[in-house]
Amino acid sequence: MPSTPHLPRGARTRHRVLDAAARLLAKDPGASLGEIAAAAGIGRTTVHRHFPTRDDLLQALAFDALAAIAEGVGEVPMATEPPESALLALATALLPLGPRVSWLANERSLTADREVLAAFERVARPLRELVEREQAEGRFAPHLAPHWVVQVFVAVLCAAWEAVDNGELAPKAAPELVVETVLRGVAR
Repeated sequence: MPSTPHLPRGARTRHRVLDAAARLLAKDPGASLGEIAAAAGIGRTTVHRHFPTRDDLLQALAFDALAAIAEGVGEVPMATEPPESALLALATALLPLGPRVSWLANERSLTADREVLAAFERVARPLRELVEREQAEGRFAPHLAPHWVVQVFVAVLCAAWEAVDNGELAPKAAPELVVETVLRGVAR
């Protein structure tokens, strides 16, 4: 998470909690609020002041992660680039976010949160539209549901985040590997 020295103290504390939670939940999805507080270097009471429940923290963290992803997606001209170039640019923009957003892929408690799901749909729309366009032009397999192709891209991206984090994959090699893996599964 970016440095936030210009923010009021409460906002800086909130950012510290979100940063610590993202890092900890990526490694331990069952981490407690007490463990998150310790990782943030603050007391559990302070965490509860900002996030009364774990669900409140997870929702705030999800919106933070989705905002970061939306920023990365917004940097890529998905509607005008060839699919390979657009997907490569997207993977390149999103891979550095792994430590901040990877926990989201495994957090099942948010699947019933309509606000989070709506935010995810808004973030995923440019990728889904790229898939639909490529299917209409005959370059992607038409029998694969666009939302499925988006889920496959996200899953492969998550696998790349984990492989980079574990030292199994060089960060510079990851974007091309993500795109090659996805396109071999969806190209006609």
